[in-house]
Amino acid sequence: MKKNTLVVLAFGLLGSAAVAAPVPVQVAEIAAIGNDNPIGNGSALIADGLYPAEGSSWNGQGSAYWRGNGKTITLSFDQDYALHDLVLSVDGNDSYLVEISTDSISWSQLLLLPLGWAGNDSGMQTLDSRTGALDDWLSSLDAVIARHARISAVTGDNKYAVGELAFFGVPAPTAPTGGNGPAEQEAEVIPVPEPGSLALLAVGLLSAAFGLGRRRA
Repeated sequence: MKKNTLVVLAFGLLGSAAVAAPVPVQVAEIAAIGNDNPIGNGSALIADGLYPAEGSSWNGQGSAYWRGNGKTITLSFDQDYALHDLVLSVDGNDSYLVEISTDSISWSQLLLLPLGWAGNDSGMQTLDSRTGALDDWLSSLDAVIARHARISAVTGDNKYAVGELAFFGVPAPTAPTGGNGPAEQEAEVIPVPEPGSLALLAVGLLSAAFGLGRRRA
């Protein structure tokens, strides 16, 4: 194989590695339904990219808070994503459920924080799957495709708060299954090599290319 060809392949792989890296999932719409109690500070606060200070009050300025069970806040993404990671900030003395969906009709559990998950810690607590902080409660994110996510309080002291619900993933195409509406589409999972593997392969190709150049010289 010619040196120039190896170099082109190597830089192509480096570009693919960059494309395949997880990015912040973009939220297009937020909707809250359930009990008549209002959400303090507004539900949009849970997707503003800002996290309340650890241990801060459940009804502080950085949290979307409410009283009573039966309320659900739904995030609709700008497209389908293969989810890789989740970061969540919630009131530490309550139980919360996070679910995902491709069509906003059928939902599956992604995360369940049980009552007492934060021990004796009260106030707002942030958990990040990238650090392994959610490993005990998070379902596998391998090849999970979602267009919607929702969070609800399961049980606690009837004073609930969400500071942030953020996802990281790779945009994923969808394949129609014969219907005409979004509810009749299913996700097509396209295997994507890990960025680290692509980068290592690119480095190998570059080494081979320069080695070939030295031998010719």
